Amino acid sequence: MLFQVHAFVHDNAAVAVKVSRDGGWSYATCAIHTLQLAVGRALGAQRAVVDALAVACKLVGHFRHSAKATAVLEKLQRERNPEEQPLKVVQDVPTRWNSSFYMIQRLLLLRPYIREYARTSSAALTQPSSNQWDLLDALVSILTHAEEITKDMSRADACISQVS
Repeated sequence: MLFQVHAFVHDNAAVAVKVSRDGGWSYATCAIHTLQLAVGRALGAQRAVVDALAVACKLVGHFRHSAKATAVLEKLQRERNPEEQPLKVVQDVPTRWNSSFYMIQRLLLLRPYIREYARTSSAALTQPSSNQWDLLDALVSILTHAEEITKDMSRADACISQVS
């Protein structure tokens, strides 16, 4: 089978650009990688966002490092919704903004159970302030669009011509 290469698609690494140029090949940087970089930088540029994400990460860390806390959180969910599978917190990965998106999304779903846990637990639990919860909620609304684009462009049948 003979393949014809029209262009190389790669991340934004300087070495990849150099190899493409030196080889005389056409190239395009990966739109998803560029989106990851742009959203990540935007999130890191706002002090209020950085602070809210730090509190959210600390909150997630509490449940990720304590089997007892996780069990109580699951128990609280089962008590209110016995027919539904309890949700666990989602930990973010610093190099991927969408992991922060999933973490925030999950925390917002778990918010009433986290509040109940904090009210009844003797553990010192740092929670987002009311303003930070509002900010996290707004972030999910904004980041939903970037997540949809990421999913569309990550499909197996995605084509470079879809990038506009």
